[in-house]
Amino acid sequence: MKKVQITPERAKQLEELEQFENAVLTIVVTSKQLIDEVFKKHKELNVGFTDINERIAWKKIRDGAASLDNIAFNSPYCSYDKFKKSVLMVKFMMLELIARCDDSNMRFWQFHNLLKTFKLVYPAVAPTIEDEREAFADLFGQPDK
Repeated sequence: MKKVQITPERAKQLEELEQFENAVLTIVVTSKQLIDEVFKKHKELNVGFTDINERIAWKKIRDGAASLDNIAFNSPYCSYDKFKKSVLMVKFMMLELIARCDDSNMRFWQFHNLLKTFKLVYPAVAPTIEDEREAFADLFGQPDK
């Protein structure tokens, strides 16, 4: 069997794809952990979902996240240990961002601009200028698409 040579351009594309996949897997696991925490807090406070539809919706969300988590980390080349630190950091940053900025689009914009001053480590994961425009459209008076 003839061995195929991978061009440097193709190798770069494959590396960027892996970076993006890793980011998505990190977000999947982070989401699952946060959803589990919602249920744990409900149980700790002895508060149930009063509306049956809300309870069903949250259970579907939890089951879906658990299913994605199982699929993501039952493949032979992925392991939770590989993403454990990233998951903890992303979870912390998501909650921190919401706790400090959720009531103000301008604070999100300021935080975004601060992040842009740091060196880009994974270009494949970086949002595009279109993503930026869409996220901050209402802040700068641009109509939603």
